[in-house]
Amino acid sequence: VNVPVGVVAAAASLHVVPITPARRSSARDLDLPGAALAVAGLVTLAYALAQAPVHGWTSVRTGWLLALAAALLAAFALAEVLARRSGRPPLVPPQMWRARPLVAGILVMFASTGILVATFFLNTLYLQEVQHASALRVGLEFLPLALIIGVGAHLASHLLPRAGSRVLIVAGLALMAGGALLLTAVSARSGYVEGLLPGLLVIGLGTGLVLPATAVTGMSEVSEDRAGTASGLMSGAHEIGAAFGVAVFSAVAVVASGGISVGYRHGFEIAAALAAGLAVLAAATVPVVRPAAGARVAVH
Repeated sequence: VNVPVGVVAAAASLHVVPITPARRSSARDLDLPGAALAVAGLVTLAYALAQAPVHGWTSVRTGWLLALAAALLAAFALAEVLARRSGRPPLVPPQMWRARPLVAGILVMFASTGILVATFFLNTLYLQEVQHASALRVGLEFLPLALIIGVGAHLASHLLPRAGSRVLIVAGLALMAGGALLLTAVSARSGYVEGLLPGLLVIGLGTGLVLPATAVTGMSEVSEDRAGTASGLMSGAHEIGAAFGVAVFSAVAVVASGGISVGYRHGFEIAAALAAGLAVLAAATVPVVRPAAGARVAVH
């Protein structure tokens, strides 16, 4: 599905996107060692978490993988320091981590995306392995979830100037927790409409409220010259959260529980607890951001 859409978008961009002068840059502007170490550390950590239930949390293999991940991420931090001292731009300027709205936005984006992608992942396994649905049927049954996310995002764009980002983030996370709780009641005998669909719709509506509000919060105090880096951090949190969501929830709901038929409920119990805890944390720490009425609100 992605390939034809990408081809059309690339062709359209030649006519739609305006041409602007590019800033001169060189290979010296690219922090390749930092990028390589960050990716290697995060991949190793995700793999360690996914494999820990198979080999045991206290096994030598798990310990070595976690130690290697920690070493790689520590090396990334050192590489960033050395880059600054040598006059090269670091991958992430350190002053950006002092921006409270950006840090809050990254954390909420990471965790909420993890819950959303875990919802797709666990339900894909459950529908195919427990309810013996075809891949086509599973894809079609996810369409209402995708559509309600869009509805929630559209609603968020109208509510943000009046309610502020914190209210929408907390409300959206509470809805995600409620939807996950609804899914804990699903059984092999549950039908799609009365079983899975209500929980999926509630999670989707909550996600639609959270993501635009989180994006607006994260970018609210970023200067124009740092907007690209900040946007990259937000997108990175989105993608890394998705990877960790699959790794952690597959470990808990599939491997540790002995299979998806047993672990499905456990997985969504943890998702509900995580979303509820994040809602409480967001209520206490996320700043209130209100974009001007009529301002465009966009989110990946």
